[in-house]
Amino acid sequence: MALTMLFLNVEMVLMNIMKFRYGITGWDLFYRSAILGNVELVIWIWLIGKIGIFIKKNPGFRLFYNDIKSRGIDKLFRKSLKAIADKLDPENLEYLEKIKHVKAGYFGMFQFGICIGAWVFGIIIFRTVKRYDWLAMMMLGNAAKIGLFAAGYSSLSWLFI
Repeated sequence: MALTMLFLNVEMVLMNIMKFRYGITGWDLFYRSAILGNVELVIWIWLIGKIGIFIKKNPGFRLFYNDIKSRGIDKLFRKSLKAIADKLDPENLEYLEKIKHVKAGYFGMFQFGICIGAWVFGIIIFRTVKRYDWLAMMMLGNAAKIGLFAAGYSSLSWLFI
């Protein structure tokens, strides 16, 4: 699913298809892309919640997750996987208590939405504190970022023809 989401990335893939294949520009490009971008964000919220559980429950991954006795780069990779799985697992109470004290605020969540790739941290914070107003700010930031991309695709597309 994550590979599908990567290929259906709104800013880099779908906006190119809408612009160059179907000729959609301006506000129409922004409206359609903003809707698709925020739907993509909601899908990622759901998917990130399932990744930690999948890694811990799957027998193959569990063996890999528990075997930290290896050496070198393999040890570093396994420790990184373990840390990520612990942080993404919604049942990890120790980590949830630590992150509940994070004060991202409205402007912080807006910045997580507008920065490319930073929304992952915003999703992790949202999944722990369950502040839907912060999610709305992150979606607003995501829509602002998509608006900038839509303006770029509409006004600078003559460079690529």
